[in-house]
Order: sequence, then C-alpha cells, then structure tokens
Amino acid sequence: MLETLITACCVLGAIYAVWTSLFTSGSGSGGEPAAEIPDITSHVLKIRVVVYGSCSRDPDDEPNSRSVASRRQCQILLEPEIPRDATTKASKEAWIQEYIKTVSRDFKHNRNWRCEFCNERARMSRLHKSLSWKHNFMSISVHLVCDIDAPECGQILRSIEADWARQNNVRPAPFVRPPMAPGYDFPMFASCAECHDENPKSLRRLKKCVACGLTRYCSVQCQKADRERHKVVCKSVSEVKWVWN
Repeated sequence: MLETLITACCVLGAIYAVWTSLFTSGSGSGGEPAAEIPDITSHVLKIRVVVYGSCSRDPDDEPNSRSVASRRQCQILLEPEIPRDATTKASKEAWIQEYIKTVSRDFKHNRNWRCEFCNERARMSRLHKSLSWKHNFMSISVHLVCDIDAPECGQILRSIEADWARQNNVRPAPFVRPPMAPGYDFPMFASCAECHDENPKSLRRLKKCVACGLTRYCSVQCQKADRERHKVVCKSVSEVKWVWN
C-alpha cells in the first residue's frame, strides 16, 4: 500500500514538473522560454460599415424630418487580411486606402437606394472613416445622397459631417464636386455595379452575388467583367445585415 502511494506521488510530481516547464520561462534553471502562442487574428482588420439611405416607399416629407433611427441601413462586416509585408503604419495606411477605394462600389450598388434625405435617386456618397491600428478595427459610415450640392440635402449632410468631425476631433473634409463633362451624371446606385445601365429592363434583371450576398449585377457577363475587382471584397465579407422595415 505504501509503495503504491509513493509511486503515485512520484508520477504526480513528474506530471507537475512537465506542466510547469511548459508555462514558465525557465529563468535561473537553464531552461528555454516557453514558446509564445501566435495571435492568428493579428493580421485581420475588422471593418464595420453602415450605409444610410432610403427607398421609394418612404414618405417624401421635409428632408430633415427623417431621424437616424428611421433611415434604411445596410450593415456590413468586412474582415480583410492585412498584407504580411505591411509592417509599418505608413504601409498599412497605403494598403487600407487602396482597399477602400476598390470596395467602395460594393457599398452602394446593392439595393434600390434613394437619397438618405429625400426620394430622389441616390447617385453621390460621403464616407466617414475612423481607424485604430492598435485594435485592428475600422468604422465606416456611408451616406447616400442625390447630390451633395442640393440645397436641403447637401446642407443636412454638411451638418452631419460637422458633428462627426467634432466627435472625432478632426477637420471636416471639403465638399469638392469632382470634375464632370457637360451632361454627365453620376451612376445611379440602384443600377448594376458594372455597367450602370439605368434601363428599367436592366434594373429588373439585377441579382446579388451569391457568394457575398451584397453586390448586384444585371447579367453573368457583367459579373464576370467585374470579377477581378469584386473578389477583393467578396472574400472578406463576413456578414451583411439589412435594416429595411
């Protein structure tokens, strides 16, 4: 009985020695430091996108009567992988700017969007971005409007942007209308992400990408033509949620 007890104690002592050697650095004992468990999420940037707009069924009252709670929303969670060679803040900033430039089309061509503040077709947008590399998290608000120079809608948008800038302690970005040829109009966000055809027949054929459930195309040909660009966002879409009641 005593021999059995001694043997059991020896076994437990050996197990304890192995266990402690795995979780201690070995300082003073000549042992090597325990291997650090890698953070598998360190190269993933979580991006929470909220797109604001309206639809044709919404009441066409005064633009500023629409509250934030009543706006139509598309909530998107993206989880793109940060390139392994982006090891500095500058290289990360360059990468994320190019990424947002590439995927911004997908934020808009995914529903029959109307202006956030009136019932006109949405053709222009403003993005507000907040980024923390410390937490690998980015927040983006996308406001879809008919025209940033429209008297009422443009003024409300400027007010929203000023509030956002104050909250984030930054200067509001200037409202500069991109140069356009005479008679040119920006693509309607309710149209195909590739060809932007506004013909009613084309609009009726619009279907969402099956893989991401977000971006809309009027034909297989348009989807194939946009494949190289769209795959950047398609593979990083983690969740799409609609607030469309």
